[in-house]
Amino acid sequence: MTTKGKKIAIGSLVIVAGLLFTAAVSFGHGKHSRGDGDGPYGPFLERAMERLGVTGEQKTQIQGVLGKYRPEAEPVVRQMVTERRALRRLIQDGTADEKAVRGQAAKVATLESDLAVMRARVWKEVRPLLTPEQTAKLAEIQAEWEKKTDRSMERRHQGRPEEKR
Repeated sequence: MTTKGKKIAIGSLVIVAGLLFTAAVSFGHGKHSRGDGDGPYGPFLERAMERLGVTGEQKTQIQGVLGKYRPEAEPVVRQMVTERRALRRLIQDGTADEKAVRGQAAKVATLESDLAVMRARVWKEVRPLLTPEQTAKLAEIQAEWEKKTDRSMERRHQGRPEEKR
């Protein structure tokens, strides 16, 4: 595998782990904890695991890892949502100065960094639960997502030559 291929594979794994973690933390209480596909990430999470061919045992193990980190992550996710809303209100208010916007954006960035570190810890435990074939499939899925994102970005810039890369 080339260096670029390895980077794509690692990036793919990190993103899926992040999605698994975020979905479990954000929607891992009440009816969402049953894995019934509810919530914004529920159907996505179920499809991703289905595409990877995750077995029932693997799913149980992954859910166990996610559940272990939920008590630590859930309050951070809730705080991040609160701080993002505050930032949005500050921006939309129209009276905020640059210093206030930067200060609020820094709060959001700090929380996002904290969650990134937690996702890395989760991924360290989830990755060994997947087979080499599943991690390869994950790299393929990531490549598809990246292509879709690239196409979407290109469509947004069509007709505006000054913004094209």
